[in-house]
Parts: sequence; C-alpha cells; structure tokens
Amino acid sequence: MTENMRTGHTLDTIFELDYASPMVFITFASFVLIVFSKLFTMTMRRWGFVISKNEIIVDEDLPPFFQAVPLTEADWIIAENRNLREVYGFNMMQREIEIKLDAQPESKKYIRGVVWYQILANPAYARDFCFIEAYLPNRSDFIVDGDEDESNDCE
Repeated sequence: MTENMRTGHTLDTIFELDYASPMVFITFASFVLIVFSKLFTMTMRRWGFVISKNEIIVDEDLPPFFQAVPLTEADWIIAENRNLREVYGFNMMQREIEIKLDAQPESKKYIRGVVWYQILANPAYARDFCFIEAYLPNRSDFIVDGDEDESNDCE
C-alpha cells in the first residue's frame, strides 16, 4: 500500500499516439492560447483583436423595419400568407403584421436583397425548388403533379 503505482507516463512518451492523445493535444493547445493571450493582450488590443468595452455606434440612417421593406417584398409575403390562410388554414405571420405591411407607403430608403428569413423568399432558392409564388394569377395552371386529381395541384 505504500508503494506508488507506475503509470508509464513520461515526457518522452507524451506524444505517442494512443487513447489519451486527444486530451494531450487539447491541453497543449489550451496552454498555448492562455499563455499567448496573457503575454500579448496589449498588442492584440492595439491591433483590434479583442473585444473592447467601447460601444460601436452604427448609424445607417435607415427607417424602421416596416417602412424599409420594399413594396414588392411586402406584396410577396402578404400573398404567401393569404394563400396559407385560405388554403391550409394557418398563418406564417400575425394578421396585424400583414395589415401593417399592406398599409405601408413606399420608402425612400429600403432594405436590399432578401428581407425575410424564409428560404423561398430568396429567388435563387425559389428557382432551384421550382416554387411557384402565390401572387401569380392562375397559379394552379402552372403546377403539375403526378396524379389525375386536379383539386390538389397546389398542395
């Protein structure tokens, strides 16, 4: 009981590849990062590689979100929401938001690119998925599915 058990861990065996190797590498990398950050904090701060306590103020002089949505994007999301409500019985956005978007006048400054966090709002994805937008008149004429039942073409 008084004798120490030998582990076989020595400095010359530390880099042998075995089941403990990932922990050795993680420990070594952590040690290097901690030492580096302690020694070079001031240099890193001067170069801008650390989070500063200064608040960054970005003023792009943009109007509020609902006023910055382009009318084409507002019309697209309203048509999609109406289609979901009328055909499937649910909304992807609240009715109040739809009304607010529908009532907004055109803005002088607007959001460029894709406004919504919806994959089909991006024209490239809509094209890739062969998605036919809900605002298209006679949408069901363009949708062809694999069965003879014409009542489910917009499913």
